[in-house]
Amino acid sequence: MSGAAALGVDKVQAQLAREKKEGVRDERSEAEKHCQPLACELQRCATRYVYKPEKCDELKNRHKACVQDFMAKMADADTPSKA
Repeated sequence: MSGAAALGVDKVQAQLAREKKEGVRDERSEAEKHCQPLACELQRCATRYVYKPEKCDELKNRHKACVQDFMAKMADADTPSKA
């Protein structure tokens, strides 16, 4: 993870801690929270390459895969094991 991305993660974690302390309800899904660093990178890319959005396709695919993987893990966790 780049230094800028790590800084973004720190900001997100600080914001989440502040919201928890203040009792503010976070409307995002757990998958959105989990993949927030990638979402921030994707937003920065989209802002930078407004006229060439294809430059962000790799990040878009990584973010989509992150959300799908998280959802699959949650579905597996909800499925009772057959013992």
